[in-house]
Parts: sequence; C-alpha cells; structure tokens
Amino acid sequence: YGWGSGERTVLLLHGWRGRASQFAPLVRELVAEGFRVVSFDAPAHGSSAGRRTDMRDWIEAAEQLQTAYGRFGAIIGHSFGALAALTAARTSVPTDTVVAVSGAASPVAFVEEFAREFRLPAAAVTRMERRFRDRLGVDERQLEETYDAVRHPLPDSVDLLVVHDRADSRMPDADSLRLHATHQGRSRLLRTEGFGHTRILRADAVLDAVIEQLQGAGRAAAETQSGS
Repeated sequence: YGWGSGERTVLLLHGWRGRASQFAPLVRELVAEGFRVVSFDAPAHGSSAGRRTDMRDWIEAAEQLQTAYGRFGAIIGHSFGALAALTAARTSVPTDTVVAVSGAASPVAFVEEFAREFRLPAAAVTRMERRFRDRLGVDERQLEETYDAVRHPLPDSVDLLVVHDRADSRMPDADSLRLHATHQGRSRLLRTEGFGHTRILRADAVLDAVIEQLQGAGRAAAETQSGS
C-alpha cells in the first residue's frame, strides 16, 4: 500500500495478527505533513494469502520495498512489527529513524509473554525456544546478533522513539524501557496511560510524538547535507 507523494518515505510495519489498516490515523497525519507512506499486509495477515509466516518475511518485504521506493527516512513498527523495524534498521534496511510502538528489543520477550499467557511449564518453554531458533535457522548466538537490539544496538546515526502504554497487558513495557536506556542520548520515550496494546496507535499524544520525531529527523538530515 502507498499513500502521499512527499520526498521522504516512511515504512510502516504492523504486528502479529495485525494489518496495515491499523495505521490509518497515523497515515492520515503523515500524509498531511507531506510524507509518502508505504506499508503491506504480511503473509497470513490482512488481505495477504498464506498460512505461515515469521519475521524473515517482514524483513524481506522491507528490503523489496526499499528497492522499489528508495531509502526510507523512517521505519515505524507496532508490536512484533517494532522488533522487525529494529532488526531491519540494524541489518539490511538503513534509515534515519526508528519508531517502536508497543514493541520489544528481542524475540525472547515475545516467547516469554506467550509462555506466561499460556502458563507453560519450564520444559515446554525450553522446547519452544529451541524450535523457534530452529525455524529461523539460527543458534542462540546468531539469534542475539541478528535480532537483539539491546545487546546489538542501532547504528550510531539512527535516532529512536520508543512508545509504550504503562498498562499494556499483551506486551509489558519492560523491554521498551531497556531499549530506551540502551540508546540513551538518541532515544525519546513516550509512556501513555490507558490505551493498551493496540488503541495506542490512535492516541493523539502518540501521533503528535511521531510527527515531531520525523520532522526533527528531517531537519537534522537537511542541516547535515547543508553542512557537507
């Protein structure tokens, strides 16, 4: 999906069991501020076909869209999409800014929350973690190097906005706080109240913070280019 025709392009990455249309309020704000916006429904999500998917599909889609649209000025992700945004920016999809909404710094946080929600015993959690790594084709070290944005932070040139609701019951904000602390000096933190995991995407304070973050990054980039 694509909206707007501005010079700076923003990529939106939805979360697990989500879809691009969840970003509708943010898309309207971004287009009104002169940004071009690109997004997609991941396999087995929204209007896309398929029955199985994993984060590699999010990353590959981001890479293909980068080839089609050029370098993204910002990548914004929600929940699982926030982790995908962090991973893409650290590996194969360079950008100026990452916005992580209701996200986590590592896949381990999602595995732990799944285990907590279903009250899995320790042995089952261990087997699930192993099968998770096997599906991605990585060992523990490779999982950390590729997907852990706390142990392996974003490049120094990338700014970060971390947004999380204090009462998020689906993904508690502990990992977001770690992510913000790791990127101290180039990370902003917005903690909302009462919006939960998904409604946060419609919160006025969040929309305002995202626009402010992206406009600030755009001014900084222009100043850098002017100085060079």
